[in-house]
Amino acid sequence: MRTMLAVAAVVWLGSGCVQMARYRIDPNELSSLDGYDAKNERTTTVTVPTTYMVGKTPVAGTAQVPQLVTDKPYRLIHPSGRIFDFNSGTPMAFLTTGGATDLIRWRSISLTGGTLQAVPLKASELTLNVPMTDVKGAVFQVPSIGRGFLQGGLWTTGIGAAAGLVGLLLYGSNPNSFVVPLSLGVVGGTMVLSGLPIALLGLAYDRNSDADADDLKLGTLGSPSPKK
Repeated sequence: MRTMLAVAAVVWLGSGCVQMARYRIDPNELSSLDGYDAKNERTTTVTVPTTYMVGKTPVAGTAQVPQLVTDKPYRLIHPSGRIFDFNSGTPMAFLTTGGATDLIRWRSISLTGGTLQAVPLKASELTLNVPMTDVKGAVFQVPSIGRGFLQGGLWTTGIGAAAGLVGLLLYGSNPNSFVVPLSLGVVGGTMVLSGLPIALLGLAYDRNSDADADDLKLGTLGSPSPKK
């Protein structure tokens, strides 16, 4: 039983908690990134609300979390009205007439002389250096809490239903042996009862239904300029 619950937890963590949403940014918005340099960032600590357990009672409190702060706002606005603040911790891809870059983090961005030059944070990546007339926009990726809960709940429910079905089949094939089928039934039922509320919770959160670049293929740019 513990093994089944552990497997379910791994599957839920791997499939539900890391769901992302991608948004296509208009090329006119990219001018706000001009002059960005990760060297001008600093890491600060901010206080955020949280909930922790005292025994079995949830108690409201606060937590200290690190946050990247840029020298000035590098803000992108999606046509839907969503606002995204860019920094070195946010993966972004550029779209050009020759294809799209990979979804990576960037060290510096410059839009001068009618040219876009973007230097990746990793030295092993290649610098993008293209005329602005070839730039078709960008793709911004953000976590989606609603999608995470929904997918995690559905996975948990599905695994629980499968475990219960296996237990039922085992019991049908050998009614005299009920220990394993019963265990599978209990685990499966517990997972279904846990998964359904999680999935319903996902429906209550923002599932980023306005994300318009989820299916856009990235990493198709043939040969960006090598770093100097």
